[in-house]
Amino acid sequence: MESQNSLSHETNRLFAIDHIRLFIIILVVIVHANVTYSGFGRWFIMDDGGQTLASSLIFGIFNSFSQAYFMGFLFLIAGYFTPRSYNKKGIKLFIKDRFTRLGLPTLFFMFFVGPLTRFLVIVSESGNLPNVFKFYTKVVFDYKIIGRTGPMWFTLALLFFSIIYALLRHYVLDHLKTQNRPYEIGHQNVILTILLITVIAFLIRLVQPIGTAIFNMQLCFFAQYILLFYIGLAAYKHNWLNTLSFEFGIKWFKLGIGIGLPFWLAIMLLGGFIEGKDYLYFGGMYWQSLAYTLWESFYCIAMVLGLTVIFRDKLSKRNNITQFMSDNAFGVYVFHTPVLVLLTVLFRSVLLPPLLKALVVICLAIPLSFLTSHFIRKSKAMRKLLV
Repeated sequence: MESQNSLSHETNRLFAIDHIRLFIIILVVIVHANVTYSGFGRWFIMDDGGQTLASSLIFGIFNSFSQAYFMGFLFLIAGYFTPRSYNKKGIKLFIKDRFTRLGLPTLFFMFFVGPLTRFLVIVSESGNLPNVFKFYTKVVFDYKIIGRTGPMWFTLALLFFSIIYALLRHYVLDHLKTQNRPYEIGHQNVILTILLITVIAFLIRLVQPIGTAIFNMQLCFFAQYILLFYIGLAAYKHNWLNTLSFEFGIKWFKLGIGIGLPFWLAIMLLGGFIEGKDYLYFGGMYWQSLAYTLWESFYCIAMVLGLTVIFRDKLSKRNNITQFMSDNAFGVYVFHTPVLVLLTVLFRSVLLPPLLKALVVICLAIPLSFLTSHFIRKSKAMRKLLV
């Protein structure tokens, strides 16, 4: 029987992971607002007029530094919980559960939340109210709906990752006789991981550069996503979330902050970004693409290590507010899209600099997204869908 201290430690660790996930989902809302007002990236609606060099730089730094690690971190967290779920359920129940928890919310977005969001955009841009039935049937019966997952591309990708893991686990890994030796994270392993992500991502971007997507999947980032999902699996197996020392994680966090910004600025200033040669960074046989990919991989791993120990040791306390927010985190991920688009429409005629307008919309979108999730989850069916 586990001691009270060990149970308390386990609870705090799970709270810390919940808080990391909550932090990332709030960051998702902020990034999508930044995309809306910066023009960097793709989103349902854009309002990026009146940019200055300073605002473009601030938007660019924030979006680049966030994109470098936040979704990869979410895949790592998902990977961490995957073996635990498989161990409890076995292959059949595990795959069924993954379809329920990941597949159904994705379909819900594709057939309901996504069309609603597109409807808001069309009405705002045309000024006319189209026939709802014709609009909906046209959207639903269009083959392009396969790629209209919006932010739910993550749950769809995670569903694929989970199924592949379950099949490999059932038919291959469980039949191998291996010794489960403790494996500690060292600086050499971290550096090798950074280099591995860099090489694979650079090669992928030769054919799938940044800015391209297949069925809404930006494959240019999938080297990071796949490897961090695998690291999440390994973290569960080797108990890294408990054994990773605070000093080790903070050392890499400081390296990420101290080297990350000057490294990024140097690449941008020396590589021609200011002169409009941004395509050199997106992919291809260019040193700019390789340097940017190396920076991205380095910053990603540094932030993951640092934020893991910070949340585990400093930010694991649960209260009523964090409980409420954690319960609604996935709902925010699903419903922040129409909330953000509606706010963008309402503020479109407001004359404010893009940075200030983005800040105002973010301050409204975050609480409104949580409230939207809260009230929608009052329905028992929706609560089961948005776990």
